[in-house]
Amino acid sequence: MNKSLPVILAFAALPAMAGPLTIVFDSPTVTVSPGGTASFSGIITNTTSLADVYLNFDNFTLAGFDTSTIDDSPFFTNANPFLGIMGEPSDTTTNIALFNIPIPAPFTNGDYAGTFEVLGGATSSDMTVIGSSNFTIDVTGGVTAVPEPSTFFLFGCGVLGLLPGPVRRCFGATLYRS
Repeated sequence: MNKSLPVILAFAALPAMAGPLTIVFDSPTVTVSPGGTASFSGIITNTTSLADVYLNFDNFTLAGFDTSTIDDSPFFTNANPFLGIMGEPSDTTTNIALFNIPIPAPFTNGDYAGTFEVLGGATSSDMTVIGSSNFTIDVTGGVTAVPEPSTFFLFGCGVLGLLPGPVRRCFGATLYRS
């Protein structure tokens, strides 16, 4: 038996270390109608002992959306006038606008989960994830999924296919003989 296996399992049980930034949204869930805009704001805090943490870029994951339509200019405008240095340990932004997500019309109702990540590090060229936070967009008043006509047709054919058995039992087998 491989004796290194218990060591590997012990390391797998350790919690993942958080990045040097914490991002706390004012409201991690925003309710919006199609044609509207979901706006997220919050507070970013430097939680490391590093003197400078560069905020170099951001990244999004959001199922069901084209992330290229997300307006992240509020993050770059408000996070820091120098695009990015959180100068001292425990530096905290005020409550700032972070990003806006336009909801196309029409759009299907539902909850859409996403993640906002800040990339950066100890230099202005680092592109490591240094902070992330999850958010949800609750789309209401949009399109409700309706089965298309071909679905009804197939369902009807299936029901008709089941009828000969019960008809034969009710009226007897002689109904079908010539």
